[in-house]
Amino acid sequence: PAPPPRPAALPTSGNASPADSPPQQIALSHRRGPTAVVSTDRGEAVAAMTEAFEIWIQRQQGIGGIISAGGSGGTAMATPAMRKLPVGVPKIMISTVASGNVQQYVGPADIMMMYSVADVQGLNSITRQVLTNGANAMTGMIKRRERQTAAPPSRLPPIGLTMFGVTTPCVQQVTAALSADYDCLVFHATGVGGQSMEKLVDSGMLT
Repeated sequence: PAPPPRPAALPTSGNASPADSPPQQIALSHRRGPTAVVSTDRGEAVAAMTEAFEIWIQRQQGIGGIISAGGSGGTAMATPAMRKLPVGVPKIMISTVASGNVQQYVGPADIMMMYSVADVQGLNSITRQVLTNGANAMTGMIKRRERQTAAPPSRLPPIGLTMFGVTTPCVQQVTAALSADYDCLVFHATGVGGQSMEKLVDSGMLT
């Protein structure tokens, strides 16, 4: 007789979630539909859910900030969506991999990586302190940003410049000459620095 079919893996444990937007709802945003997230292979399910979350978050309005906690899988799932948000929107990733090379997670975005110290598996004396610090940091950034939005300072039109160490004196003279008329944003001319400038251009914050 043929072997019984393997049970399909769900985007989550299958249990009810108290979240306002449960994982099953996020899975609906996948470009191939929620069935794309159903896989018995964990890597495939995580990759599909990452894509669904990335699409979902771009459709949301009025996001004050985003904070997430997880291991390598959770970090890989949350940070691509964070990178889709504009520069200035607070983004905190509390992660077990935050003490290593985090370029693949942060990329050109202003993501704050916070090392979890202990693994993100339930609450204990360490995780309570670290998660509380992360939540307090997020609260402070959102409140400060709300006050700035309520009374925005007058802004000059932004202009982007790239710079290496050897070109610093030249760029300093250029920014000094333009500072009365432009908000001069200087980026280090490395791969990530250039990507950051391009991200601002794509978001409309820099022309």
